[in-house]
Amino acid sequence: MLGKSVVVNWSGSIPPLANGTSDCSKLADTPAVDQHVSTITVPTGIYNSLNAKFTFNIKWDTADNDEILTVLKPDGTTLASSDGGVPSETVESNNLAGGAYKIVGCGFVSGPDPQPYTGSLTIQ
Repeated sequence: MLGKSVVVNWSGSIPPLANGTSDCSKLADTPAVDQHVSTITVPTGIYNSLNAKFTFNIKWDTADNDEILTVLKPDGTTLASSDGGVPSETVESNNLAGGAYKIVGCGFVSGPDPQPYTGSLTIQ
């Protein structure tokens, strides 16, 4: 897989919300968010011979809405959140452990209608 990329795409709709915390973690698994789960499988010892960059991203069309992206690790703790105020949010990390990662989108200032978005996880 050296020099190659794997991309997983999905789409969703983020419910209207005003959430000044810039973090969706406390809202995960509730109707206040849209979330996607990506399960990452890591072969034993693979990081001994290569490094993998994981890029989680959401994009939407309405610049008036400000959304938040939070990625939760398999143990439920927060990997990272992104709230840059533009119609795209990105969380990056390297050499992630295997497991099911929750990719959670919620509004910082979003509404009055649900905000459609596209999401991707790119592994390089």
